[in-house]
Amino acid sequence: MKALIFDLDGVIVDTESCDWMTWRDVFREHGAELPYEKWTDWLGVPYADCDCCATLERYLGRSIDHEAIAKEAKQRYRAFAFSQPVMPGVVQYLDTADELGLKTAVASSSTRDWLEGHLNRLGLLGRFDVTRCFSEVERGKPAPDVYLAALHALGVSPREAIALEDSPNGIRAAKAAGLFCVAVPNMATKTLDFSEADLRIDGLMETPLQTLLDQAREHQRAATA
Repeated sequence: MKALIFDLDGVIVDTESCDWMTWRDVFREHGAELPYEKWTDWLGVPYADCDCCATLERYLGRSIDHEAIAKEAKQRYRAFAFSQPVMPGVVQYLDTADELGLKTAVASSSTRDWLEGHLNRLGLLGRFDVTRCFSEVERGKPAPDVYLAALHALGVSPREAIALEDSPNGIRAAKAAGLFCVAVPNMATKTLDFSEADLRIDGLMETPLQTLLDQAREHQRAATA
């Protein structure tokens, strides 16, 4: 393996829980319940592809002010998300990657300002060789475009990289790009189906990077045996 590619939201920083709680509360304030199963359909995809307000309108059976509700939800979510710390184990993974000579990247469904805003405040922007987001490619996750862009910028093949993802849509994107994909669930995603991932771990702190690399190599050898 020559490279490690992180998802941003839910892997580097737990914005997923913030998103779930924000939209759950917005729905309740308008007299509706947002099913967890519906919210998970939006996980890992670009915000513009999520039909949050349209879904609320359908549940209520009446018209709502999409622009005003979306604006308020976005403000709440942003304030909540930008108060979150780096996820446990991320810095340790980056330190070990440096020691092993692995290249590192972020492949995100978020915008450039969101991605760099979080990495800057966490002091991590300079720790990655490459960062790519959905606004720089034709299609967002679950399409493979952002992963293919990261691989191209890193100068490595799909078989030489590992993706770290927290959602089924992100896993589908990584697998479609040909990467070995590791599911790293967080509190908001831990009950989802990660069967499409090559490997699932409970968290970066629980599985050191060297152990993960050994497991990935063993998995690949078994797959080609």
